[in-house]
Amino acid sequence: MPSKDYFRNLAQMSRRIARNMTDPAIVERLEAIGADYDLQAEQALDSDPSEGLAPPKQRGQASSERT
Repeated sequence: MPSKDYFRNLAQMSRRIARNMTDPAIVERLEAIGADYDLQAEQALDSDPSEGLAPPKQRGQASSERT
């Protein structure tokens, strides 16, 4: 699951884009998207999203497995 910072950055980005729009319907939709990302940020875990992933294989091992 993405981190809180990830969702906060998406919320900020959607609001930044909304400030540059001239169509009120698009502005309203982008603000709603930003609010949704803020809610997801509140529910997200603070942990590193890469925790628990297996380390990549070393290149020497990967080439020997192909033969």
